[in-house]
Amino acid sequence: MKLRAAASLPALLLGASLSLCACRRQESVPHRAATDAAPPQAAVSSSGSAPSTAASRSAPVTALPNGCRVLGVKGVKSGAAPSVGTRLTELGWFELADGAALAVKHGDTLREFELIGPGRFLACPGGDETVLVASGSLTTTAGPGARAGAVVTLATPLGVIEYPDAELRLEVAASKLSLAVKQGQATLVRLAKRGTAAPNPESVRAPAGHAELRGEVNTAELVQRCEELRADAGSPASAPSDATERARWAVARMQARRDARLACEVARAATGRLAEAERSRFEAQLLGRAASERPGATTSHASGNRP
Repeated sequence: MKLRAAASLPALLLGASLSLCACRRQESVPHRAATDAAPPQAAVSSSGSAPSTAASRSAPVTALPNGCRVLGVKGVKSGAAPSVGTRLTELGWFELADGAALAVKHGDTLREFELIGPGRFLACPGGDETVLVASGSLTTTAGPGARAGAVVTLATPLGVIEYPDAELRLEVAASKLSLAVKQGQATLVRLAKRGTAAPNPESVRAPAGHAELRGEVNTAELVQRCEELRADAGSPASAPSDATERARWAVARMQARRDARLACEVARAATGRLAEAERSRFEAQLLGRAASERPGATTSHASGNRP
């Protein structure tokens, strides 16, 4: 009996050792599974500059506004105007020859319109639903892109047209603006001259709504008016303590900011009629910077436009 017990002792020790090893192996399995589930790092180049896959996926991306792109081109000779697919938001001012036309669509809002030459245009600056028409014609399509609270701005050297949803035709000549509305309605805003009250906006309604503006364009005066109204809107007096008066004060401040914005849009549209050097100088003023801060700016004066 003693011999049999002594002989079984090594067997018992061996079994306990094997059981302990098995337990340790089972405990290590979840750790290995978690390790295997983790995504492998991306291969790094010899310079060590390549990011991992996870890092590249999580890196912030700055998305540029789609703005307006050319959908179709008519009556344009090769290379004479923006081609199909051109992103007009980044193009700046461009010209269309007589008989040329661009079908345009806003990539974010789906608004559609057509630019018709001869004319000079700045479409969707900064991705906004805004078109500056220094000269030329523009037609819009009702329906696509229309949504509650959204308004399109068409700025010209003679005034501004705003519409939420309309089919219209705008024609801008040297000293005349003509607007015809076939569907919906648009608002025509005249720019008030210094020392005069702002004229009431004119509502132009379908089906045969028509309005005109006439006058000479002096870019320097328009830029100065923009700066004056912008300064007034940016330096308001203290709000009155009376609730009724404070409400009127708030409405007046909103109107002052709107007047300044529209005046600056008109001035910027007028700069589109100037040569590059002169336009750069006035645009610098509209942006609130001295002309000397812009490379290549000049102090030369355009005919009929004082600084």
